[in-house]
Amino acid sequence: MTIEQEIFQNTALSEEKLIGYGFQSEGGRLVFVKPLPEDRMQIRLEYAEGEMRGRVIDLDAEDDYTNFRREGASGYSADIREKFTSLLYDLRDRCGRDTHFAPGQARRIAEALGEIYGDKPEFLWERYPTYAVFRPSGCKKWYAMLGTVARASVDHTTDERRIVEVLNLKIDRTQTEAILAMRGYYPAYHMNKTTWCSIILDGTLSDEEIFRRLAESREMVLQAKKG
Repeated sequence: MTIEQEIFQNTALSEEKLIGYGFQSEGGRLVFVKPLPEDRMQIRLEYAEGEMRGRVIDLDAEDDYTNFRREGASGYSADIREKFTSLLYDLRDRCGRDTHFAPGQARRIAEALGEIYGDKPEFLWERYPTYAVFRPSGCKKWYAMLGTVARASVDHTTDERRIVEVLNLKIDRTQTEAILAMRGYYPAYHMNKTTWCSIILDGTLSDEEIFRRLAESREMVLQAKKG
């Protein structure tokens, strides 16, 4: 896997945003050039057919500089690699949207958390690759977890084994009983059932209500950090 493939995996780039970033149309591709005058180098990026490709060009040799792509690059090569990857990460954050989740509420939630708070999904468990957590910058604790599970594992009124997308979020323990009595809320899947609840992302609850609950959950984590 190339550096570009690794950074942009599960990311869809917006051509409109790329153009706003400074890319220009050239022969059916979008092209962006960033000079590195202190290194006598130039980064050239090309985006076409949904794929980003990059080159580092040595202006003195008038040829591609490829040493930075080697694993364990050090010294000058490591410095060039850091400049190259920093540009790609900035592009991903400014011009891309996460595609880990299927179209629907889960994706809308993940995108909104990134746009509103800058919180990106973190996939912490190799054994559970569909589970992502969200936490505020600088916090060790998360306020939301998105994952997939058989519906019956969350909704104990059914034996349906169809896989659904589920959101876990924090709730005020003084409101747990009242919240779980509402339609669309379930005891937390695999988490403390006093301070967490689960929501099946099937449209039962509106995006607006879910976002409100997420804001409350996030604030609880931030307040706990301050305490």
